[in-house]
Amino acid sequence: MEKVGIIIQARMSSTRLPGKVLLPLAGKEMLWHVVERCRRSRRAHNVIVATSSDRSDDVLAGWCKKNSIPVFRGNLDNVLSRYFNCAKKNNLDIIVRITSDCPLVDPSSIDEILRVLNTGRTKHVEYVSNLLDRNYPRGLDCEAFTFSVLKNAHKKAIDAFDKEHVTPYIIKNARTCPYTMPKKLQGNYRLTVDEKNDYKLIKLIYDNFYKNGDIINVCDVLKFLSKNKRVAIINKNVKQKDKERQKQIVEAAKQKLLF
Repeated sequence: MEKVGIIIQARMSSTRLPGKVLLPLAGKEMLWHVVERCRRSRRAHNVIVATSSDRSDDVLAGWCKKNSIPVFRGNLDNVLSRYFNCAKKNNLDIIVRITSDCPLVDPSSIDEILRVLNTGRTKHVEYVSNLLDRNYPRGLDCEAFTFSVLKNAHKKAIDAFDKEHVTPYIIKNARTCPYTMPKKLQGNYRLTVDEKNDYKLIKLIYDNFYKNGDIINVCDVLKFLSKNKRVAIINKNVKQKDKERQKQIVEAAKQKLLF
C-alpha cells in the first residue's frame, strides 16, 4: 500500500508578517488549525510540518514537539530540498503540499485531489492540483504528486524560484492533471494570511465560526462572505506575491494537461 503524507511548509521568518504561523485564532495557533484540518483527510496517512534548520525556526520546531506534531527540519531557502528530504525520511510515495498560512484548507478537497491522482495513475498522471484551474479563494490551494517527480525536480531544478516554491519545476515537466473545485467552494476571496489585513479577516471568521472539537466548514464561510461584502473586502488590497510568475508556469502546464 502506498504511503500518503501531507507536508505543511512553515517558517517564522515571513517577510510581510513575521511569526504569522503561530498567531492566535480562537485560542489556538494558526498552524495548529492547519494541522488539525489536514488530519481530517481520509486518504492521507500522516501530517508533517517541514520547517527550516535555521535558528529562527527553533521556536517553531519546539512548538511542534510540545504539541506532538511530527516535524522535519531542512534548508531555509531551498524548500524543494526540504520537501524531498522530508518525504524521503518518512518513506512517502505520494506527497500533498500545503502551506502553513492557509487555516481554512479544505480536507475534502485534499481527498478529492488524491482520488484524482490515484485514478489517473493508469494514464501516468504524476501531479494533480486545483492551481491549474483557479476558480476558488486563495487559501484553499492543494497539490498532490508522486515521490518520483519530486525526486526528479530535486535533482534537476536549478532556478532559485523553482527551489523556493517547490512545484514549479514539477508543473512544467511532469504529467499534470487539473482538479476543478465544485461550485460551492468557488469564489474570489483571500482566505490566506500574508499581511495584517489577511489575519484580521481570518481572525474574524474564526471568532464567528470556530467551535471546539470541530473544524470550520468552508462553505459556511463563503456564504457568509457573499452576504457581508464589507467583511469580504477587508484584505482586498493585499497583493499576491509572485502572482505573474506563477501564472506563466500554470499557463505553460495547461498546454500539456492529460485530461
